[in-house]
Amino acid sequence: MAKRKAIHINEARRLLDHARIDADTVDVSCWRSTGEIIEYRGWRVKGVNWRGGWHRLQNPLNGEVRAVRDITIFKINGFAVYL
Repeated sequence: MAKRKAIHINEARRLLDHARIDADTVDVSCWRSTGEIIEYRGWRVKGVNWRGGWHRLQNPLNGEVRAVRDITIFKINGFAVYL
C-alpha cells in the first residue's frame, strides 16, 4: 500500500483531538494573516472550539498558549493538509 502524503482538514482536526486526549505533542505549521509561516514543534493541544474553528496549543517548555485557526494549518506531523 502506498504511503500517505496528505490528509484532509477533518482528519487533521481528529488527529489534534486525539493528541489532546492522549496528551501527545504535535508538530504544526500554519500561516499568519500576513502570510508568514509559524511552526509549532512539540507543542501540546490544550483546547478546541469546533464551532469557532480553532485549537489552543501549549508550549511544554514555558506554558505559553497560542490559538491556531484550523483553516490556516497546512502541515501537521509531517502530513500536508488539504481542504
